[in-house]
Amino acid sequence: MLPSLRFALLLVFIAFPLLEIALLIRIGQTIGVWPTIMILIAAAVLGIVVIRQQGPSMVSCAFAAMNEGKPPIGPVFDSFVVILAGFLLLIPGLLTDAAGLLLLVPPIRRRAINWATSGLFAASEGTGSQAKRGGRSTVIIEGTYERLDDTPRKPKKDE
Repeated sequence: MLPSLRFALLLVFIAFPLLEIALLIRIGQTIGVWPTIMILIAAAVLGIVVIRQQGPSMVSCAFAAMNEGKPPIGPVFDSFVVILAGFLLLIPGLLTDAAGLLLLVPPIRRRAINWATSGLFAASEGTGSQAKRGGRSTVIIEGTYERLDDTPRKPKKDE
């Protein structure tokens, strides 16, 4: 790993918790300690509810998509991000709670999935010879062939 990347990760792992603590102290001073604690508890309960609901739902959504003839990757990504939002709500802190709540909003969740997966699918698009037909990509295999029949082909009456 590059030294600059290590330093950046170290800075994030130190700065993020400090920022969470500073925000908790500031919000606690503004609205009070007990309301701040209640917000954290409510977010954790919401996170537990989201995870418990979405876990089994992920499998059923994937099977439903496969039964319709669609690839299950979309529903699986969507369910995964909702479960990730639940875990973010479980982590004590207002920034993680805000991120978790934002990921529960469907348009924001779709944009986050598109942003996160854009590099994943862009790398595979350039490989191979492909043609777009009707919104679907079709793989074209180029080559030559030779017929190896022992019996010569007899012409039909119309030819």
